[in-house]
Amino acid sequence: MNTLNICAISDLHGYLPDNIEESDLLVIAGDVIPLNIQTDMQASKEWFATTFNNWVDNLPVKNVIMIAGNHDFALERSIFTGASEITSVLTSKCCYLKDEIIEYEGKLIYGTPWCHIFRRWAFMTSDNSLEIIFKKIPENLDLLITHDAPYGCTDICLQDFSWNTHEHIGSKPLREAILEKNPLKVVHGHLHSTSHDWDTLGNSLVRNVSLVDEHYNPIYDPTYFTI
Repeated sequence: MNTLNICAISDLHGYLPDNIEESDLLVIAGDVIPLNIQTDMQASKEWFATTFNNWVDNLPVKNVIMIAGNHDFALERSIFTGASEITSVLTSKCCYLKDEIIEYEGKLIYGTPWCHIFRRWAFMTSDNSLEIIFKKIPENLDLLITHDAPYGCTDICLQDFSWNTHEHIGSKPLREAILEKNPLKVVHGHLHSTSHDWDTLGNSLVRNVSLVDEHYNPIYDPTYFTI
């Protein structure tokens, strides 16, 4: 059986690291667009078409799979205005997933951007809606890419900041979906400063792969693993 060498990152917020090591696949778990243009559709599209694509094309990886996050407003708005407005400009080396599955080198990978509600950000919806959305996740995936963290697993922020309660703050519907669907591995972002070690949820291994801390400083390294 083929082994897939993966590099996983999340929460770039415009930061495009130059230390990505040679891998079969780079996985990006959302919050890609720079903060200063996150609500500007045209500027986001131009950034993807130029800066982001140039970075991707020069990475020492064969392909990139990306999902959106709660700061990627332009990608959320493209749902209503036509997803091709943004995704059509992406380099052919990059695949954008939104509640979709892809088979890559014999491995089944699914990506979903949705988060439980916290203030007014993109791709956030009620727990009832999340239960319906997450029912689409297939069983026995090799890799599940989410933006949110599942409740009770890699979801306690370790860095002190204004709203941190040092309690579990992940998504309960996502937790139930992972327990039901049994993906082999799950990578997520969203909660920047939680543990960056692998944790176990049911039969799945879960890891936060955010690059930045709560003040948007890039302090974490990319995560490398195989499936």
